[in-house]
Amino acid sequence: MEFRILGPLDVLDGETPVEIAGSKRRAVLALLLLHANEVVRTERLVDDLWGEQTPRNASAALHSHVSRLRKALGPEVLARREWGYVLRADEESIDLRRFERLVAAAESLPARERALKLAEALKLWRGPALADLASEPSLQTASARLDELRLTTLERRIDADLEAGRNAELVGEIEALIAANPLREHLRWQLILALYRAGRQAEALEVYRETRRLLTEELGLEPSPELRELEKAILRQDPAIATTVPLPQSPVQPSRRSRRRGVLLALLALALVGLGVGAAFAFAGHERSHRTAHATSVAALSNTPTVATTTTPARATSPAHVVRQVQRPRHSSRPLRHRSSKRSATQVGAAAATTAAALATTDRPATTSTPSATTTRRSTSKPKIVTISDHFAGNPIDGTIWYQIHQGTGWSLSQHDSHLEFTFPPGTAPGGEWNNYGGHVGTLCVFPGNFDARVEFMLVQWPAANWIDVSLWTFFKPNNQGWEAVRQSSPQWGEQYGGYLGPGHGGSVALDDISGTLRLTRRSGFVTAYFLHNGRWISFGSAFNARPTVIAVGAGSEQNAPVRRDQVVVDFDNFTVTAANPICPPGAQGSG
Repeated sequence: MEFRILGPLDVLDGETPVEIAGSKRRAVLALLLLHANEVVRTERLVDDLWGEQTPRNASAALHSHVSRLRKALGPEVLARREWGYVLRADEESIDLRRFERLVAAAESLPARERALKLAEALKLWRGPALADLASEPSLQTASARLDELRLTTLERRIDADLEAGRNAELVGEIEALIAANPLREHLRWQLILALYRAGRQAEALEVYRETRRLLTEELGLEPSPELRELEKAILRQDPAIATTVPLPQSPVQPSRRSRRRGVLLALLALALVGLGVGAAFAFAGHERSHRTAHATSVAALSNTPTVATTTTPARATSPAHVVRQVQRPRHSSRPLRHRSSKRSATQVGAAAATTAAALATTDRPATTSTPSATTTRRSTSKPKIVTISDHFAGNPIDGTIWYQIHQGTGWSLSQHDSHLEFTFPPGTAPGGEWNNYGGHVGTLCVFPGNFDARVEFMLVQWPAANWIDVSLWTFFKPNNQGWEAVRQSSPQWGEQYGGYLGPGHGGSVALDDISGTLRLTRRSGFVTAYFLHNGRWISFGSAFNARPTVIAVGAGSEQNAPVRRDQVVVDFDNFTVTAANPICPPGAQGSG
């Protein structure tokens, strides 16, 4: 049996189509396919399918849909478990998995062969992902992510063709893509380069000027650093771009930086010894200043980007394209923390695919020293891509993935019902070196190269102005400098998302989402922080840091927060990090 989701949902038994009637039933099948060979809990399917409109008989309705699917597909394909359902299928029978395999296989190939392999992968697409289920809210996030994956892979195929020397013949294709995606800066970068190499220098410079006008007039942004450098190289007739130049890995880069000054605090070292091999993993808080941000760009990496610009809070209003009024970023000292979401389970099914594509450029090992863990031999031509994931099912916290940090008193960290839960009841009090409360779980593996890390969160109990930050962290060795994507609530700045990428880099956006996804990536040394809103990845910009790092998720208070008078509960779910050449202690997930 063959399953297709890269286009309208189709099921084939040999050459014969299998009829699956009803949009809700087809949505159930799509959700199970996105988590093929994993048990999906009944409560999660109900939540995804109906959300806040859950009918009283939702469980019975779901059971009816599954029973009819079992008759159509066979009980050996769709099985019931005590706590949910699992769709069992060979990886090659799902077009998304074949696509992932082909994209991963293209990584280490020379440019011409890489372009052919990526083109072969793209032929599996028959239109927008799950196009016939576009009206199903439960699948909109997954569909948007898959379509972003398709466009990113298409950009990578064009990158490979440019590297192989194809120029003039690419111009028409790129122009058509820009017409459909006018704010996609990487496509414009590719068009400018292709025109210049085809001997059309004046047209290349005109495309740059047009791009600058568009970004300035529509979004209030300057072109990305990559575009500006390409223009300069063309004006000086730089011979380096006559054949090939380093390709930017992020389609949108920020152009204006915050003048906020972050003060990094001293570190608190925690030595963890894993199965006879010493590996130091530490945590540190960082100080985020409350000074006004001058102009931090926030660029959405999506087919229709959402853009927000950080402004002075007083009387500032967002432009039409801004998600909402933007507040100035703030940074505070606290331990690493962590969050999850009971819904949006569809996101994780596609996360590994998105990440495998994003890490397709040849990974370059960090030149800085790595922790004294067992060294993994790495090849710059064929990086080892590893995915480490945790859906937080069962109990206790998985010791093959995580170490733990606790700070302050009166709060708890537990794992149950497929969630990692941070509970801060009344009476929770700050303490320790940083005089705060909260904590995090961090990866035992260290990541020296490219990575893509994500985690879902749900704010189960979330009173206003509660002093809690919910964070996805990356801690760089050797001094555990912490950068983060964060969902925050404070008396001063209210409800917002934030990103901190070192002093002067990052921003914040005023939004009161009670669930969502946080993401941190590194491509060729550039780290980018994102959050997911209305199916679009929104970025706080990028900054360079090529040092080895661990990834952590956690929740906790600011420094000097008062003793709690109310209760806050934060859940995390569906953590995944896909990375090139991780260094893991023996026995850790990812060490095999």
